[in-house]
Formats: sequence, C-alpha cells, structure tokens
Amino acid sequence: MSISSPTPSPEPAQTPATDASFNPDQDVSLNQSRLWSRLTIWTLVGVTASATAWACIAQIDEAVQVQGQLEPKAAVKDVQAPVGGVLERLEVKEGQRVTQGQILARFNATTVAERIRSLTEIRERLVAENQTFRAQIGESSEGSVSVNQQQRIEAARREFESRQEAARLEASQLKQQQLQVESELQQVRYSLDLNQRILNDLRPLYEEGGIARTQYLKQEETVSQLESTLRKNQAELQRLQFAVSQAEARLTNTQTVTFSEARGRIEENARRIAEIDSQITEAKQTLKYQIVRAPQSGTVFDITAQGPGYVANTSEPLMKLVPDDELVARLYIPNKDIGFVRTGQDVDIRIDSYPFSEYGDLKGKLTRVGSDSLPPNDTYQYVRFPAEVTLQEQKLVSRGRELPIQSGMSVSASIRLRQRPVITLLSDLFSRSSDALKTIR
Repeated sequence: MSISSPTPSPEPAQTPATDASFNPDQDVSLNQSRLWSRLTIWTLVGVTASATAWACIAQIDEAVQVQGQLEPKAAVKDVQAPVGGVLERLEVKEGQRVTQGQILARFNATTVAERIRSLTEIRERLVAENQTFRAQIGESSEGSVSVNQQQRIEAARREFESRQEAARLEASQLKQQQLQVESELQQVRYSLDLNQRILNDLRPLYEEGGIARTQYLKQEETVSQLESTLRKNQAELQRLQFAVSQAEARLTNTQTVTFSEARGRIEENARRIAEIDSQITEAKQTLKYQIVRAPQSGTVFDITAQGPGYVANTSEPLMKLVPDDELVARLYIPNKDIGFVRTGQDVDIRIDSYPFSEYGDLKGKLTRVGSDSLPPNDTYQYVRFPAEVTLQEQKLVSRGRELPIQSGMSVSASIRLRQRPVITLLSDLFSRSSDALKTIR
C-alpha cells in the first residue's frame, strides 16, 4: 500500500492589495455616504425654502412700548378756598370718599358775622329814621311805627310848631312896628303940611317986614325938621314892610322847608340803605364761602391744609379730589414712535404693581392722541405726545380674583401698530448693517 502525500486543500482566493476588482463591502459604504449627503442637502434646502416662505407669509405684530399711569377720565379737581381766611376745622381725612356738596372744611367766620350784625343794625336804624320822616310829612300812618318812632315824630312836630310860632310871632311884631311907623308917619305928614302952610303965610309978611326975622327962621327950621322926620319914617316904613314880607315868607315856607328837609334825609338814607344792602349781600356771600364743600363726588387726597389755624389763600389748593369716574390710561408716546400711532388701535396695559407673568394685563383702545408734543420735564426727560386709552375693564381679573386698580398706578403699555411679514426683520437687519458699513471710515 502506498501512501501518497496529502493533497493540499484549496485556500480561498485572496485579492491582491493592488487588485481593483469588486469589493462588496466597499461599494455599500460609499453608497450610504452619498445618500445621507443628498438627504441632508435636500433637507436643508427644504427647511430654508419653507422658512423663507413662512417668513414671507407669516405676520407679526409691530408694537410700541410706552409708559404712563392710570387717571380718572375727568380731571382731578383742585379744591381751593373761595376767599382767604383762617381754617377752623378740617372735616375730612386723606383717602376719604366724599359726595357732592359734603362739607370739607370750615373757616373762622367770627369777623364776617360781626360785620353782618353791625351792618344790619345800621340798616335798621336808617329804615326807622325814614319811617319817622315819612310819618312826619304824612306819608305813613303812626300805627305802622314803633313807640320810640312815635316819640321822635312828636318831637319833630313840636319843633316844627315851635318854628312856625317863632316865625308867626316875628311877623306879628314887625307888623305892629309897621303900623306904629305908619301912624307916626301920618302925624308927621300932617304936622309938616300944617307948618308948611304957616311958613308960606309968614313969607310975605317977613318980606314986607311985618314980622321979625327970627320968627320966620324958627318956622322954617320947624318945617325942615319935620321933613327930615318924614324921610326917616318913610325909610323905616320901607324896612319894616320888607321885614314883614320876609317873616310872612318864612312863616309860609316853614312847612315846605320841613318837608324838603325830610325828603332830602329820606333820599340820603335810601341811598345809604342800598349801599348797606350791597355790603350785607357781599358779607353773606363771604360767610357762605367760610364753608368749603365738595364740588363733586370723589376721593380726597393730597391735603395741604395743616389743620386749625392754617391761613389759606385763593391761589393754593386746600386739597385735591379724585372724581368717581372711569379710569383711563394716560400714556406718553416718545416722539420717535409716534409715526404709526392712530386712534382705535388695540393696547395691552400692564399694571406695574401686578407682575404680568402672574396676573396678566388689561385690554384697551387708543381713543385720543395729542395734536402736539410736550417738552421734557423732570418725570419724562424726552419729547412726547400725550395719549389716552379707554379700558375694557375697570379691574384686573386673575385666577378668579378681582384685583382693584386705582388712580395714580403706573402702567406699561404696548400699542399694537400694525402687522408685518417676519422676513422684514431680516431686511431691517441687513439695512442696519448696510447703513453701518456706509459709516465706516
């Protein structure tokens, strides 16, 4: 038996390192890499295209963020003293709600009341005096006057009768003197006429020498004396006639003069009464102003009166009154954001006292925008336009709780101006970048 050498078992064919023949594992690996690359590229392309399309179609709200505060729709009322004075009592406290016409403060009215009393007494005295004068001249009956006035009337009548009696007595005496002078004058005239005839008879005798010269001259002297007496009596008679006429005129006019004097006093008193009535009316109005009342219903705040003894004047408010009215949001829009702001736009109001993330916000409508800007001040150090927002609700409701809002609360508001495509954000970014490049030196 021969033993043959074992035949070597066939070995698997090996691919030389330099052989470029087909390798299944290698082909599969290359195909997977290309597929993932294509999927990634097309995914990016699709996402970019979709995002671009969405950015062109989708709209976002453009809003302006502004600051402001809650205020009553009606203006806060300054309560001022109508007239200056010293405060006697303050009837309200800070934060107290009052109704229209309720007393807020009282001023010391002692001086005004005393003036009214004094003027009233003077007026009553003048009225009584006029009643007396009217009764004196017969314009009113004595039954309508007091006992004191009747006594004054009787005194005035006695004075009037005394003046009449004096005038009558003077006229009577002058008439007696006139009669006496007339009688004397008649006697002098008779004597003069008689002695003149005697003188005329003696003249021829004296011229012929029938009588002594001394006798003739004596008769002539007697006639001359009688003529002088006659002239004196005639002058005295004229004086007495004039005096009698004056006395009779005074007697006649005594009643007329008394009436005129009384009428003049009545008119003067009436003028003074009218002036006093005006002063009393003014004083009563001033007395009325000593009580300060609420001009409208509302809540008291910012009391400046420091209690009794406070000296008030008409230029400074005693306190302020927040009216019972709907609250509105008064906003101040910066000058740079006013361009697209219009009335009727929706506004989201966030109360600074209540965090928005927990309590939400209030909705409102922009109802008024100022026609001109306001200059900067200590609170708002920028040019701004005032605006007013009407609130849809007068309370903030969160999780079933009603949170109160009140005047003076600061707010942050978002005014929704318009909607714009999302892609404009990118265009704005590119525009700002382009503008920035233009300014680079």
